[in-house]
Amino acid sequence: MFAGAVPSRLNILALTNKQVSTQQNLQMCQVNMDQVEQFHDYSIFLSQRLGQQTQNVYLCKNNENQQFYACKKVKFVSKNDLANFIHIISTVVGNNVCKLYFNGICKDHLYIITEYCPQGERNLEKFYIFTVSTASPQVLYGDLNKCSYKADIYSLGVLLYQMTNNLQLPNQYKSQNEIDYFHLRNQNQGIEKTLQFQSLTDERVQNLIFQMMQYKEDDRISIEELVIKTQQIAYNQQQNFRLR
Repeated sequence: MFAGAVPSRLNILALTNKQVSTQQNLQMCQVNMDQVEQFHDYSIFLSQRLGQQTQNVYLCKNNENQQFYACKKVKFVSKNDLANFIHIISTVVGNNVCKLYFNGICKDHLYIITEYCPQGERNLEKFYIFTVSTASPQVLYGDLNKCSYKADIYSLGVLLYQMTNNLQLPNQYKSQNEIDYFHLRNQNQGIEKTLQFQSLTDERVQNLIFQMMQYKEDDRISIEELVIKTQQIAYNQQQNFRLR
């Protein structure tokens, strides 16, 4: 919930605990030099992918201090996407978010260098990859292992909001503080009193978005209901178009 072109939203790597064997650490150093990419002061080992659910995160080593880090390569489309992406990864911190050490650009890729902690410290058991600006409150503030598929329903609600509101994020939030305030208000006052629509969005679409972006997972619409309501809205709009 990074492949190919990445939109102007944040993808974050959240870490859990795992023991990394001494043998694995030794193998990390024994790589074919043809598979090593140099970027600034870092050697990126393209044959050493980190995590089973991601494609573009690699082990890397600082050529000066000889310490290991994790490197994510993100392909970007536009300068606006890039600026927004860098802004968010520089401001978001937390116990479940890896520490950012360096980021830089080469051609059409952004390189993100983050912490890598072997020998039983915080390390990559698996990647939790999510978009902060579209993530549900449970993903951002709760236990990721306990989130249901309805976390994705929330994210789809944010995307639907953008599709029908001139590609703007909800309430046009940009910083982590604004995102936190949005979720806090949603929790206390409800999404109906929190979410502001920027354009003349169809009332049926607004109601659907409200159902998708409820604060509690149990209050969100199910995937079965979402499919039915989406088909109904599409059918009604098609009928209205034919009557014109």
